[in-house]
Amino acid sequence: MLCLHPVALAADKRERQTGADTSILHRTTLLKRLVANWAGSGRIVCADSYFASVEAALELTGMGLQFIGVVKNLTTRYPMAALLTKEILARRCSLALYYRDGAGKIDLMAAMSVGGNHRYFISTTSTCLDGMPIQRLRLRPDSEESRRLALTVPQPQVAEVY
Repeated sequence: MLCLHPVALAADKRERQTGADTSILHRTTLLKRLVANWAGSGRIVCADSYFASVEAALELTGMGLQFIGVVKNLTTRYPMAALLTKEILARRCSLALYYRDGAGKIDLMAAMSVGGNHRYFISTTSTCLDGMPIQRLRLRPDSEESRRLALTVPQPQVAEVY
């Protein structure tokens, strides 16, 4: 457990917010409080879909942290439509869109990993190059018996780090 943070009523939340936190989502404010002890360390914060958003990635970058999160429903400012319109060459591949700052440095990456289903990541670190594949055992029904089949599932580096 990183730290214990009791979530209170809406009135209590408003009292605890600083002036800078009033314009960002509650879940981003909560994430910033949870990782505040590591600000400036350059560590990678991996977050599930509750916390993951473009806003969270940018806020944590401002705190001196790196960020990787799985995006599901909270897609504000996430280029979901652009990723979905790209032609997928093959199953078990990945695709990324990069945002570069004024100096041409990659600031933010939106990645899609296509396996059995699509997984979406928002990241300020890592790449979409091939990472270490995952080894999975699956039961495959045979004529009378089931047999175990070893599957190798490729994944991008951003998913490996996450």
